[in-house]
Amino acid sequence: MIIQPQIANSRNHFIHLSEKPSAELAKFLRYDAHGIQAYWQSRTSIPGVNFGSIEVTSFMPDESIALIKIMRICIEDIDDCISPLIDAIPLVKNLHIQLLTDNPTLRKEIPTNLEKQVRKVRKRAKELYGVNGTEKEIANALSINL
Repeated sequence: MIIQPQIANSRNHFIHLSEKPSAELAKFLRYDAHGIQAYWQSRTSIPGVNFGSIEVTSFMPDESIALIKIMRICIEDIDDCISPLIDAIPLVKNLHIQLLTDNPTLRKEIPTNLEKQVRKVRKRAKELYGVNGTEKEIANALSINL
């Protein structure tokens, strides 16, 4: 990913706490803020952020909360793009190892323990990573015969 000079300059502006926007940031706001504002207004109803504002030295509480919400949306979008690329089998195996480490009583290879292992790994994989495997698929990934 290449960071555009305008974005890099705005980041430096915040890091170095400039009192007024740099020429590059002012130009960026003048020409691109409307598009950014329209984009976010079409995606969400989060109030409080004016991407065209040149007042950069203070944030109101509403603006700070809105920016956190926007970051959440960005992270969810990134997650949606990346998650299909992740192989679920090593993930499930790792969760199984963690389960057995945390619950030594489940290590005995008796049918009720094996079923419980599969259920717990399946639940954890869904909670943490959105992996929607059936109990049979999870058992196969763990080489457990149910």
